[in-house]
Amino acid sequence: GLDSMRRAQPHLDWSAGGVSRAQLAALRGRVAAMGGRRCLLLCHHPLRHPPGFARRQRPRRADLALEVMGRLGIEAVLSGHLHVAARIAGRPEQVIAPTALSPRRLGVPGGWVLLELDGGALRATAREATEAGYAGKLLG
Repeated sequence: GLDSMRRAQPHLDWSAGGVSRAQLAALRGRVAAMGGRRCLLLCHHPLRHPPGFARRQRPRRADLALEVMGRLGIEAVLSGHLHVAARIAGRPEQVIAPTALSPRRLGVPGGWVLLELDGGALRATAREATEAGYAGKLLG
């Protein structure tokens, strides 16, 4: 995982988080130690935002982090923070999980994301709460 939480930011959206150069250096070593296995990374703040969130500040050094992760072969960054389910293409791609238990966004059902690696491409399915239980919606 990558701890993107920050106490303060040099802009108005202090909740945007950030990634330090030291974290990226440490990430290089951790990925190298994996010996070529597939790699998904957890990070609270999404490094890419889905449509409708263009005005939200992205984490500090998000572009640098994505560039490093792409070079390292990280397949996907799994995040939350925005409280919506989304999948954004790129290298690495971004998968965002919705709110699981807290009603943080009006009109958006709670849920979670099921990730499946069947030897091929990553499959991400949002499981959204309904009155009848959880309903699946393939992302991307």
